[in-house]
Amino acid sequence: IEKQEEQRRKLAIKQSKENISKFRAFKPYGYINTGLDYLRYNEEQKRLETTQNVQVPIDQAKKLYKYVMNVLSSLPKNDTLQPENIKILDYTLNSISHKGIKIGCHNIEIKEIKNFAEKLNW
Repeated sequence: IEKQEEQRRKLAIKQSKENISKFRAFKPYGYINTGLDYLRYNEEQKRLETTQNVQVPIDQAKKLYKYVMNVLSSLPKNDTLQPENIKILDYTLNSISHKGIKIGCHNIEIKEIKNFAEKLNW
C-alpha cells in the first residue's frame, strides 16, 4: 500500500508540473495539487492571473508586489507579518513571510512572485 501511495504522489506531482506549464502557456490545464498558486501575465487584458482563475489589474498587482517587497526588506527571516486592512479586489492579504504570502485562499511563494515580477521588469 505504501508503494502505491508513493506512486500516486509522484504521479500527482508530475501531473501538477505539466498543468502549471499548460497554465503558463494559456492552454487548458487540469488540477494543480501542490497547495500553492501560480501566476501568469495576460498581456492582452493587462492582468495578473492565478491558477484559481482570479484576475487582478496589473497596476494593483504591482502595488501589492512593492508593498510585499518593502515589508520583506525589514522582516526578520523567520517572522510572519499579518497586515491589517490590505485588500486586492475582494481578497484580504492575510500574511507575509519570506516563504510566501497568503491572500484570501491563495498561497503564493515569494520565488513565484519574484519570477513574475522579473518577467515584467519590475
